[in-house]
Amino acid sequence: MPFEDIMNIKKKTKTNNHETMVFAGRHMNMENLENLDPVDNAQLYFQYICSSMPTKSSLKNIYKFVKNYHPSLFPTLKLEELKELGKRLDEMAMKENAHINILKILKELIKKIQTSPNHLTFLHPIFAKHCILAKTYSYAQDIIANNIEDFDENVTVLDFLLYHYYGGILAIGLKDFTKALTYFRRVITTPARVTSSIMIESYKKYVLVSILLYGKKQPLPSYTDETVTKKLAKSEKCSKYRDLENAFSSFSSETHKNISHIKALSNFQSKDNQGLVKQCSRSYTRKVIQKLTQTYITMSFQEIAKEIGLTSENANEIVEHHLLSMIENNEIFAYIDHRNGGMVSFYDDPERYNSNETMEKINECINIVSQLNEKVLDYNRNIKKEHIIDATKKMKEFKKNIDKFGIHDDVSDPY
Repeated sequence: MPFEDIMNIKKKTKTNNHETMVFAGRHMNMENLENLDPVDNAQLYFQYICSSMPTKSSLKNIYKFVKNYHPSLFPTLKLEELKELGKRLDEMAMKENAHINILKILKELIKKIQTSPNHLTFLHPIFAKHCILAKTYSYAQDIIANNIEDFDENVTVLDFLLYHYYGGILAIGLKDFTKALTYFRRVITTPARVTSSIMIESYKKYVLVSILLYGKKQPLPSYTDETVTKKLAKSEKCSKYRDLENAFSSFSSETHKNISHIKALSNFQSKDNQGLVKQCSRSYTRKVIQKLTQTYITMSFQEIAKEIGLTSENANEIVEHHLLSMIENNEIFAYIDHRNGGMVSFYDDPERYNSNETMEKINECINIVSQLNEKVLDYNRNIKKEHIIDATKKMKEFKKNIDKFGIHDDVSDPY
């Protein structure tokens, strides 16, 4: 039964001071809902939980239904009705600050309606958003770990963009910057005629995460829409991020001057990215230290402090903090001697990459590439030739119209 029909046939009465629901002539006391079996009476149970806006107290009944729900047991329930339920849960959580309360329901429902772990549903962006608002990044880890490969007709472009934007933020919270970069890249490279605010915000984070991972911004793929690329290059909202991008891409010989420049750039006010910007500033300092290991075998704390532009009284403590953190993360390989004010000796990576662990990682990467290749071949087999022929004809017709009316590439961008 469609959701609208449920709302039309539903009415409330008062019986012995108890609120009662009436569905198509059938009376059901709300207090007895817990005694109703969500499998045997699935239709009636779902009608009740959708009859009004969810509340914190009614979430246990919704979860009871979702836990027992399966498409094969309830074939009459359409995905549009579940989508409406997801929207209502979203509205309730925003209104009552119940972000953490609905996560269990959404996660369970996502897994029930997914055709595979790589399938995007209309509930993904709602789930990801409330994981961020509840600051429960780890709860979404198993969801965002799966790369999206397909989705159904109920998923919109906005759902796709929002999920990958939120997923990127969750990945940052989990310190998985590689996954975050992938998610933000997907938002930016989504085909579009107009650059949305989601793309601009994703670009800002893409620049910062690139710097954290690689020391400079990674170029966007060649298949990125030209309209999007031009808009991002001209957008005033991205100007400070372009300045950071340029500062990190040029490794000056006078490193202390460049560090001062980057620190000055990092002080700009950013509503959502201040933490990432500060991390980028520290990242450049670590990049300088890494470069020193390629030139020197032994250095004092004072010499390193001078190279990275530290002049404060606790400069040696800051240098040691950087060195210890980098050694722990295998960013550098060094031995610290605290005699004579602090000395550090650098040495090469001891790993020879001939261990069993290394071979297992290589085999794992080969398997991933092999599986990806099989999926691409499978997609190619499923593409019908008629679609390709039809698309080619349309492109040729479009090109003829361009030549006919004298439309050229130098036409000014209306955006």
